[in-house]
Amino acid sequence: MLSCIGDGRPLEDPDRATLIEGDYSLRSAEEMAEIFAYFPKAVENTLEILEKIHLDIPYGQTLIPKFELSAEAHGRYEEYLKNIPEGVKPIGDEEWDLRRLCYSGLNRRFDFGLSDREVTEFIHKRDIPRPDKKLSDMSLGELISLSQSYRTE
Repeated sequence: MLSCIGDGRPLEDPDRATLIEGDYSLRSAEEMAEIFAYFPKAVENTLEILEKIHLDIPYGQTLIPKFELSAEAHGRYEEYLKNIPEGVKPIGDEEWDLRRLCYSGLNRRFDFGLSDREVTEFIHKRDIPRPDKKLSDMSLGELISLSQSYRTE
């Protein structure tokens, strides 16, 4: 599905890229040397890059990057907080900025012609009580219903 979105193709397109039938396993150094026998410098360059990088990914932890808002975005966020209508849940600055960027980008890409005020309406989330169940225990239908319950008018 992500390939279709990226390529702008419908899911039903028989010529769309898929990961079905592919072998996406990692290959040994010997296999790579054989595959790139015509260009041994590619293998050497890959090893040189490997020697220059130290990557330590802790197992079992969720790692989410932090995004600092620009001064302009921070000012807009502060303005957003001052004008939250009743029944709308205040959201954190990172979520607000991501939602603003997504909706603004969709508005621009598909030429919807929405004003900044209208885009802000899409950013709003209704302030609803937390569900009784954990998200991991919910069915697909329950998750869809929950996500739709956050939409504002």
